Amino acid sequence: MNDSTLKYFSELSDQELLSRVVAQDKAAIEYFFYFRFYPIFEKIVLHTLHNQVETEELINEFYIYLQSDNWSKLKTFEWKSSLSTWLTVVASRFFVKKKQELTKIDGEKVLNIDDFTNVLKTESTLPITRADLYDAIHKMRNPKHKWVLLSELMGYSTEEMAREMNTTVINIYNYKKRAKIELVELLNEKKDV
Repeated sequence: MNDSTLKYFSELSDQELLSRVVAQDKAAIEYFFYFRFYPIFEKIVLHTLHNQVETEELINEFYIYLQSDNWSKLKTFEWKSSLSTWLTVVASRFFVKKKQELTKIDGEKVLNIDDFTNVLKTESTLPITRADLYDAIHKMRNPKHKWVLLSELMGYSTEEMAREMNTTVINIYNYKKRAKIELVELLNEKKDV
């Protein structure tokens, strides 16, 4: 984002910025998450999540949460407090809940290919073959996502993956979640061919 764009957005009121975000203005969305309210996410990473997740991962998760249902959560903001106060409360609650979900580790279970494909919700009624699965994984764009899925299929625990990638268990769960979303999209594309 160049200096003139940053200056432009910094001069907008919170109401104007919020209206641009819910109108799907990509530059406004980037400014909202990565400039204007970035310090909020850094504080949550430090104080709530104790640096167990990267700030960018947190922002990605929170973006997905906020933009769902056409930004319905942001549209509920009534301006009874400042936008930053409201955002801090909503983000903190979201990530406390998310942290509880992500830290429920079932480290004893090793997935086999049938368990793995049974949790994927594709549009196809046809079973997913081993060849389809590996073909889709190898077509994935994000190398971290590809590596995490292949490691899961080989029986690596989440903790082992975290050690291998030199990251946290929470990040591995985030990678797996996004990887499975991408994988389902690729498998659905294959069905359409």
